[in-house]
Amino acid sequence: MIVLGWLNSHSSRLKTFVANRVSQTLEITRAKQWHHVPTNENPADVLSRGATAQELQEADGWWFGPHWLSNDTESRSKATDLEQIPEEALPELRTMQLSLVVVQRKNVLLDKHSEWKKYLTVSDLKKAEQWLARCAQKDEFVAEFKALTIGKELPNNSKIRGLYPFLSTDNLIVVGGRLHHASLSDEQKHPIVLPFGHKVTQLIFIYYHEILLHGGPQLLLSEVRLRFWPVKGRMRYVTCVRAKPKFQNPIMATLPSTRVRPARPFATTGVDFAGPLDVRSGIRRVTSIKTWIAVFVCLATRAIHLEPVVGLTSNAFFAALRRFMARRGKCSKIYSDNATNFVGVQRELSTYLRGVDASVAKEGIDWHFNPPAAPHFGGIWESAVKSAKHHLTRVVKDARLTLEELGTLLCQIEACLNSRPLTPLSSHPLDLEPITPAHFLIGGPLLLVPETDLSNENISTLRKWRYVQALMQTF
Repeated sequence: MIVLGWLNSHSSRLKTFVANRVSQTLEITRAKQWHHVPTNENPADVLSRGATAQELQEADGWWFGPHWLSNDTESRSKATDLEQIPEEALPELRTMQLSLVVVQRKNVLLDKHSEWKKYLTVSDLKKAEQWLARCAQKDEFVAEFKALTIGKELPNNSKIRGLYPFLSTDNLIVVGGRLHHASLSDEQKHPIVLPFGHKVTQLIFIYYHEILLHGGPQLLLSEVRLRFWPVKGRMRYVTCVRAKPKFQNPIMATLPSTRVRPARPFATTGVDFAGPLDVRSGIRRVTSIKTWIAVFVCLATRAIHLEPVVGLTSNAFFAALRRFMARRGKCSKIYSDNATNFVGVQRELSTYLRGVDASVAKEGIDWHFNPPAAPHFGGIWESAVKSAKHHLTRVVKDARLTLEELGTLLCQIEACLNSRPLTPLSSHPLDLEPITPAHFLIGGPLLLVPETDLSNENISTLRKWRYVQALMQTF
């Protein structure tokens, strides 16, 4: 009977040993071909249990078999059909491991949309808003809902306790207050409380942000609070990319060899212009001329040399260049911006730059021009111009200096810039002094002779020399 149960059962539930043999049997036979022989009609039992010669002679079952063997097939099947053993009671069944998985799904609708207005239609606009707001509140304000439902006070650690909330007729948590008798709509007197950071709250802010044409945070919050009260509403829910885009800084190329290899100071130099400044042409004459400042920067040591240049003619610049090389040594390479980088004087500089190659070739100087509209190629001298110009224009302001006074002030400013540390300052008292560009020029910092402090003096009443010294101290 067990074998009949195996043959009529699902082999997938049987253990491997039995299942393999059952499947082999069913490949050449069918389950309905197999029948049951009861114990009292089994002729094999006569021999297996032992019998005397007399008992064997009288055993009809041994000589002729069961009586139903002589009947037809249909009668024979009915005689041998018995109730089968239930499949769950069969031995050699594989144990089935059952598990119950509980999945808590929160508002699947919210995960399929990214815009607030997609939820809403004209007919059920208000009901849809209330349903979504209720879903958001039940996700975040579980303890608050329970307390308000049974009429108890909110927990002390509740984030909305200070709003004195209560449940509205629509089963929504709304803001309480003292405006019950005000001539306002119910939504304005008691706005719906929205949890901080919830998807519903974010979609509402984005929706109103687009309606308000990407307005500011104050306008956005005031509009939202006409119907809703978002927790921590002053914090930014919307990052307006159109108003304040964030740009990724590109990966800069490797530094050129002139920046990282040791060389004599100003052997390889970058030059740029700062200005213009108005300079008096004489003591008695009140007319002024425009004067620029040529900023020479050593690419190896970061040392700076400032030279006044009257006008942007080639003769004026080369006079300043010769003064510079007479004091700092002749340059082997000079780098500068292209003419298009000098805003406002493109026409004058184009004429000036046409004569540069022929003149500097006689001096044995290799001149390199950066590509047009590429100021990042000259970042080292752009930084030097910023260091000098940023404070120089604020100190000089509308002062009309003579060319001699301007040259004196530039030399002292140059000494200040060349005394700046090139390495971070250490807080340990026993560490060495920081290295400066002046160490490469004179072997130490360019410390000036101590002078009288003029910072508290009225600059307009000082004589010219002390006036220039006051400007330098202010710088």
